[in-house]
Amino acid sequence: MTSSVLVFLYLLTTILLPFIESKWALYCPQECNCTLTPAAKWVLGSVYNPADSKKEAYMRSVVCNVLTDTVLIQMLNKIPLETQTLTLIQHDSSKSFVLSDKHFRHIPQLLGLQIQGPRSVSAKRIAVANGWLRSQPKLQHLRLCRVNITAMDSSTFTKLKGLKILHLINVGLRSLPSEFFFGHVALQEISLNQNDIEHVQPSIFSTLPNLKVLSLSRNRLRCFENCTGDLPLPRLQHLDLTGNQIGHISTFTFVQMASLTSLHLEDNPIQVIFPNAFHATPNLQTLTLGYKKQPLHVMPFSFAGLARLTALTLPNIDNNVLEYGMFAGLTSLTHLNIIQGRLQQVTTNAFVGAPNLERISIRECRLKRLYRDAFSGLKYLTRLDLSRNRLVKLNPSAFFGLKRLQELFLQQNQLDVLPRRFFNVIPNSLGSLRLEGNPWNCTCEAGKWKSSAVGRVRKEGATEVKYVRDRSVEPLCHVPKQFSGKPVMDVLKKQLKCFKKKYSNT
Repeated sequence: MTSSVLVFLYLLTTILLPFIESKWALYCPQECNCTLTPAAKWVLGSVYNPADSKKEAYMRSVVCNVLTDTVLIQMLNKIPLETQTLTLIQHDSSKSFVLSDKHFRHIPQLLGLQIQGPRSVSAKRIAVANGWLRSQPKLQHLRLCRVNITAMDSSTFTKLKGLKILHLINVGLRSLPSEFFFGHVALQEISLNQNDIEHVQPSIFSTLPNLKVLSLSRNRLRCFENCTGDLPLPRLQHLDLTGNQIGHISTFTFVQMASLTSLHLEDNPIQVIFPNAFHATPNLQTLTLGYKKQPLHVMPFSFAGLARLTALTLPNIDNNVLEYGMFAGLTSLTHLNIIQGRLQQVTTNAFVGAPNLERISIRECRLKRLYRDAFSGLKYLTRLDLSRNRLVKLNPSAFFGLKRLQELFLQQNQLDVLPRRFFNVIPNSLGSLRLEGNPWNCTCEAGKWKSSAVGRVRKEGATEVKYVRDRSVEPLCHVPKQFSGKPVMDVLKKQLKCFKKKYSNT
């Protein structure tokens, strides 16, 4: 790059842009803020890629507050002609308005529009009339949140052929006509969260070959595959069905969605994950399941075929045992979270099929027993969280082979002693061993603890990770009574002098 080009870029960013911004702000209505906003910061969705975008680096953006005494038509008429993005924020105390085409007719360059209604349920919401965006053929991003759209039908979007991102959040949608998105081949992201949608017509997404992101979370959907039939969504990458009433998924649920990389099914009353349930989504990388109000049962080979899955979250599973085959084929899995379930045992070789696990969290369950070689083959495991369970005893052989383990969390269980061979199998790489919240019996048997790791927490520095002592997580004695409530390590060193005795006997 030549020096003249560098000088020009410097002048553009340090002199010209502030000058343009000041001129831009000069014509801004009193209730609004007019700025030059980086395109990447304004774009509503997650599909924006600056490298693929032909949009200018900065967009002329206006943010307006709709207050109690706001005369909406007068305020909008004062907005600069060159406005590219407009955000309207309605306050709880404002009057009700009905937006129509006349409100936006004088802003022909509009690329993005956001309208945020009041947060109070009792406040009057802005409403939109049918055909209110007729004069905005260039619009690419539209987000309506807490807005009354009952008068809007599919003809509203007829001329918006360039629309790429559409969010209709908490707008009272109960159903979607089959032609709602007809002809919008440019649409890449749709969010219909927090509505009352119970059913989706099979053909509603049939004309959206470029759809990458679809979110229907917090609705009332009871099914998915029966709603979509054999609907092909070949480019869909992210699907969010969180918080619906879906009670069943099968091997046909996600057919013809082979490009899916993330799938969110949490907070649905799904009872069982059958074998090969996700065979049609081989590119899936992130999967979340589970519902506090409905236990979930996982069968062996439920996740077969998900060779690219890297993160799996399973809250409230009703399996009593983690057994062989449950994670078969998950060769890319690095993060596993099992939270608030009924799990009681982890059997031998339970994680065979997921050899690249780096982090496992089995917490807030009913875990009582770890079998020999329970974590066998997990040579890359660095963090193991078994906190808030019902462990009374530990089998040292369960931890054999964890050569890279750095953090082991055993706090809030029912342990009173650690087995003698425990630290013989725990690697020297261990930096943090959390043992607080257990009813420890403070005797010199506890002197075999690895004091360099007990009561330490992870602290990430600029260049390295350190494990530093934290008094708030030190384990405390429960018995004998005279030591109750005192830090275990202090009692061992100062009261019982266990380390000195050990040294004198060698």
